[in-house]
This record gives sequence, C-alpha cells and structure tokens, in this order.
Amino acid sequence: MEAVRSAQEDVFDADEFTAALDEHLSEGRFRLVFVLDSVPPELMTLVAYLEHVTDKLVIDLVAVNSFDLGGTSVVLPQRVTPERHEVTVEKARRKESGTVYHEGSERFEASISEAAPDHREALRRLLRWACDLERRGLARRSTTEGVGRNRFVLRPLLRDEDRSLVDLYNEGGTAGRAYVLFWRSVFERRAPDSIDRVESLSGMRLGQGNWTQNFSDDLLQALTEAYAEAVG
Repeated sequence: MEAVRSAQEDVFDADEFTAALDEHLSEGRFRLVFVLDSVPPELMTLVAYLEHVTDKLVIDLVAVNSFDLGGTSVVLPQRVTPERHEVTVEKARRKESGTVYHEGSERFEASISEAAPDHREALRRLLRWACDLERRGLARRSTTEGVGRNRFVLRPLLRDEDRSLVDLYNEGGTAGRAYVLFWRSVFERRAPDSIDRVESLSGMRLGQGNWTQNFSDDLLQALTEAYAEAVG
C-alpha cells in the first residue's frame, strides 16, 4: 500500500479527490464502469435508456477478450458504446412501424406546411441550417417519415457514416413541436472538443438522446463547428 502511495503521490491528490467525490455525491452525478466478458444486447438497450432519461449518469461498458498468442495470454479490453446497437434496434423498430426513408430533405420541407403554425419558422431555420451544412460539405441530408405518426426527422448525416451528431424533429402535426435531439456517443467519438461549448449554449448536459426546443443561432453555429470537427 505504501508503494502504491509513493508511486501515485505525484498524480493523486487525496484532498482534490475527496472534494470531487463530495461534489458528485451531492449532485447525484455518477460514472459507472462495467467490465464484462461480453455485452448482451439487453444490457446495451438498458444503458441507452438510462442515459436517455437522465443527464447525471454515464455508463461505460468494457468487453474483455482474451487470446493465446504463441503460448502467451493476451487480454484486449474494448469500450462498447450503445451506438451500433442503437442503429440495429432503431432500424428494426422503424421497419415494424412502417417508417419510410427519403434521400435529401424535400419530404421534411414539405412536412413543414403540416406543422403547427407557431413551429413552422423554427422548422424552416433547422432546414436552412441542415442545407447549409451540406453546402459546406460537412454533412449529407436524409429524412425519415413515421407513417401514421406525423413524425418527420431530418438527419444531417456525417459524410463517411450513417450517423449524425443531431437529428432535427418535426413531430406531431398541427399539435406538434420542433426540436433538436443530440447523440452524445457520436459527439464523444467524432467531435469531443465541441461538447463543452454545445452544453454551455444548450444549457444542458449532452446525454444520449437528450433534446431541446431552444436552438439559438449561437447553438446552431456551435453545431456547425462540431460537424467541422467531425470531418477533420
């Protein structure tokens, strides 16, 4: 134990650790790390749900695989995010619910005339922002339409994968709402340096699937910069 203290004395500050622990306990903010032989889909779904409903819990799942290389045992840990599992689950859910996919943003644009009048200008702002992203070469537009649900989602997809930092929602028809939904796992992987600024301007911690209806020009500019970071 004394050897551990000696080795860590230059990097571990007991007072700082205690103060940080007290602060997190008082706020109810935790980071949980689970190390497993394998990560079942059910656990991935649970983690995605928990991070969706709270902004004070971060869960890391680490899958550990062991290999034998010429008689030497090698252990390889790998952090697993819900993001790939989300894609599989969401595609299956959309297929079951009859979701229709559209290239571009024309269907989203057409849906604005069906939205509640007091949300139309907000939806037009989001549409203009997504179109500007594509003009800059930072994203490509795709729209999903929830048949029978009056839900239209404009997705500014990254140029090199079918994932987006945010999704833009027109939901609920004449009684609906316009909002921006964030994907934290994509931010952490592709635009980590933009997280603090986006959180500051949105007034919330970016959780997996958190959303806001308050998207100022400054926030949209910060999201543009996040996409620029993502494409490097």
